[in-house]
Amino acid sequence: GLLPLFDPPRHDTAATIEKCHEQGIEVKMITGDHLLIGKETAKMLKMGTEMYQSETLIQAKAGNKEALHGYESLLDMCE
Repeated sequence: GLLPLFDPPRHDTAATIEKCHEQGIEVKMITGDHLLIGKETAKMLKMGTEMYQSETLIQAKAGNKEALHGYESLLDMCE
């Protein structure tokens, strides 16, 4: 499912994401913001900072090995 988040995140967003993790739910962030803003937001929410621009994902899907950043597949990259 999808869960919309506000920018900047609400005070309880990090706790909501943590509850999802406790229930075995993986949380992924898709943003239209600049990559640096996305990374800072993810850092605030304790989601890590491994992110890719859409062009990188498109190239990885097309089979570009460099775009895979050492992963075996696009699916591995996104997990």
